[in-house]
Amino acid sequence: MTSTTPTSTTPTSTTTTIETRAGVEDIVFVGAGVSASYTLLGVLERLAEREQPTSEPLRITVVERSEDLFAGLAYGARSGPTSLVITTLKDFLAPTERAQFVTWLQARGEGAFDEFRAGGGTLTAQWLEANAAAIAAHDWDDLYLPRRLFGVYMRERLDAAIAAARQSGTADVRTVQGEARAVAPDGDRYAVTIDGAPEAVPARHVVLALGSLPSRAVTAQWASEPAVVIDDPYVPSMPRNVERILAAADGLDHPAKVLLVGGNASIMELLYLLADRGGEDFAAAELYVLNPRGALPAQLTDPDPTVRFVPAALHALRGRAALTAQDIHDAAVADIETAERDGVAVGDSLGPIGEAMSELLATLDAAQQQAFAGYWAVEIGRRQRRSGVEYSTAARSLREDGRLRVIAGTFDPATGTVRTDTDEALPDSFDVVVNGSGSVPLAEMAADTLPGQLLGSGLCTTTELGRGLRVQDSFEAAPNLYVMGPLLAGNILRGRPIWHMEHCGRVESFSQLLADTLAERLAGG
Repeated sequence: MTSTTPTSTTPTSTTTTIETRAGVEDIVFVGAGVSASYTLLGVLERLAEREQPTSEPLRITVVERSEDLFAGLAYGARSGPTSLVITTLKDFLAPTERAQFVTWLQARGEGAFDEFRAGGGTLTAQWLEANAAAIAAHDWDDLYLPRRLFGVYMRERLDAAIAAARQSGTADVRTVQGEARAVAPDGDRYAVTIDGAPEAVPARHVVLALGSLPSRAVTAQWASEPAVVIDDPYVPSMPRNVERILAAADGLDHPAKVLLVGGNASIMELLYLLADRGGEDFAAAELYVLNPRGALPAQLTDPDPTVRFVPAALHALRGRAALTAQDIHDAAVADIETAERDGVAVGDSLGPIGEAMSELLATLDAAQQQAFAGYWAVEIGRRQRRSGVEYSTAARSLREDGRLRVIAGTFDPATGTVRTDTDEALPDSFDVVVNGSGSVPLAEMAADTLPGQLLGSGLCTTTELGRGLRVQDSFEAAPNLYVMGPLLAGNILRGRPIWHMEHCGRVESFSQLLADTLAERLAGG
């Protein structure tokens, strides 16, 4: 699961071979995506602020299986240089962090978009033309920016922080590329087993920042029919899979039939990139999207101040005794359906529905809050998917041209079977199948994977409905073993139910809380 990062964005942090270094690590980070990056940044900043530095530099090891160091899947090479953020910049980052990112963007000038320009096609050229004036005026807030820019920013920021910590003697941070297979108690510390390492790495504290779980594999029986079967759009990378799809279509003597399973952001991204790079040779291809609702995410727009949507079903629950998480779910879905029926844009209904849910959520008892975080909130999210303007416009154009059909139905990756919920039939066979239907549940992870080992050993347990790892308010799944990122789903932390960690502002907020805990404990020896 590795990909090559272009020279223009290769991090300056040195990824070492996995060698033993004497002594015990103070912290081992398993994973180097955005949640690990913000946590590490927070720790290094707190170390730099100490009035009395430690006598010896703190020892920190970061283990990452891919080459997307400090960028993660979403903002690194696996997503590619032309994928866009699905929200505008003003909704993507909290104000203080956004100001730092904007300063970085402005310092890079036009060169910030060189890789984006070189890697794109028709839609990329249109994006650059449409946003040229805003870029020149440094008017960033309303742009759906290339995601890779944020990944480069994070890498450069971590490189600088690591170099400063090394120079000041506060911390010695090393990075290693490898797959962590096990974390096991070893006396008053942990032993972290990494593929390719001569022996386990001892650590006083371990941060599990594993990112999202992998997608379910498509059964091999598909291989006798389609020319291309893609289990996960991001493996080895989204750009590589776009190339595979286009190459397969070009080699056929008939219009390519492409099945995309799912209705989430990755499917919208894939449609956009195919439209961007497909050209005339791909114009005859027939695209089919299959998901339970038979719908794509709605286009997200800024709220219209003249529209006042009232979530009546949610408001009707105010003051109800013995309120349940499912009650909130059912009312939220009813209000979403009302908004859709009345033609209310998702940008105008999203805020009022969210505010009403938050008000009701505070009245639930602890068990129902847990049920909401672990299951019902995720189900609401499935019903309330949204997408940025460029992605939505590309999908709408494909549908208007008759090249894209969206069909209600389900796909079973275990058997390779498709069931449609409408009278609209799918073709008997496909030339390309892309599975974007969801990840493997934690409980089904193989024993030789890190999540499988953690659960099998009893060191960690899942949240009530199995979407994340259970933690305390200290973020600990076990003493000195911390969780950060998507696997926090289903927990209630500091009184706040967590059902997803996909928003950068939320990731940064919780990462800083964990950084506080780590810095305090490290200060105490």
